[in-house]
Amino acid sequence: MLLEVIDADFQGLYNFFYLPIDFKNKCNVGYAFLNFIEPYYCDLFWKKFAGRRLTGFRSRKVCDVSWGRVQGLKSNIEHYRNSSIMSLPCQEYKPLLFKNGVIVPFPPPNSQQKHKQETPSTPN
Repeated sequence: MLLEVIDADFQGLYNFFYLPIDFKNKCNVGYAFLNFIEPYYCDLFWKKFAGRRLTGFRSRKVCDVSWGRVQGLKSNIEHYRNSSIMSLPCQEYKPLLFKNGVIVPFPPPNSQQKHKQETPSTPN
């Protein structure tokens, strides 16, 4: 439903979307992550959504737009591809990748990176 609101003005202008879910309550946690294909579209999104109340949602909260800690498509892919989120059976709980407004498959886990994280460093 949130994607429908975003797509009304920004379909095809972002390549990454993730709406974190509270698994206990089975609802979103109140924020989402987007990566736009160009910084210009991020500026437009900021102007359109900052302070806006989304109609059609039960919440009376207004949108607050801010920068995410992880920036860029490649960085978001690397951040999430080995995440336990990606092994969940429920597709709508996972981050999404887009190309020209169409969902494309997320790259598989990078086992080398997993191995690197699990290997303790040894002194020289």
